[in-house]
Amino acid sequence: MRELRVFELEEPGQPVSLRAGYGQSVKVMEGRVWVTVEGCVADFWLQPGEVFALAEGERFWLSGEGGPARFTLAATSAPLSLRRLAGLLRVLAHRWGEWKTDAFGECPRLGVR
Repeated sequence: MRELRVFELEEPGQPVSLRAGYGQSVKVMEGRVWVTVEGCVADFWLQPGEVFALAEGERFWLSGEGGPARFTLAATSAPLSLRRLAGLLRVLAHRWGEWKTDAFGECPRLGVR
């Protein structure tokens, strides 16, 4: 599955900072977009129709030149990995602990003999 989000940079020269997720790319739809990637010595100018692929976790800045610039930010779903599986197991363990505490740990004991 692929997620597409459309953005419009209304103020020319006003940069927007984002952090890339897994499989993200920028595709210019209208105007000219300036891309700066943290740690990269070169900047990139993209014309309508051009696509710029981003590495996961990268911080980048986008700004338009001249009039408004529109672009899409596309992302593909990440494959199931051990890191994601470990995160899911941590969440489930935490929820199991909450369930146990809520059901038994906080209930007052009745003095039935």
